[in-house]
Amino acid sequence: MRTISLTIAAVLLCLTISGHAEAHARLKAAIPAVGAIVSDAPQQLRLTFSEPVEAGAVVVDVGTSEGMPVGPTRITADPVDPRTIIVTLPTPLPPGTYTVQWSVRSEDDARVKGGYSFQVSR
Repeated sequence: MRTISLTIAAVLLCLTISGHAEAHARLKAAIPAVGAIVSDAPQQLRLTFSEPVEAGAVVVDVGTSEGMPVGPTRITADPVDPRTIIVTLPTPLPPGTYTVQWSVRSEDDARVKGGYSFQVSR
């Protein structure tokens, strides 16, 4: 009987922990895509997360591969998909490699960070 109780307790603990781990927002998709090589410079980035996010709770820094920031960006919520934010770039990007560093507050109020890069070929 004690073994069954301990097993049930262990299973419940695992379920609780795994459910908590899924509570953090994760980047599900990006345009330009992670690691993409695009021929035309994007005018905006679209980041889609695993859960709804508020544009005011997201920080996105776009920079060159040398670490130089790409001017001020504007972050807005996608009017159709609450999981997606739109990052409007100030000017067309010249050819090169760019990094995108993001930070978002999840529904459980935890701050989650990540990043990726993409390349503009012309």
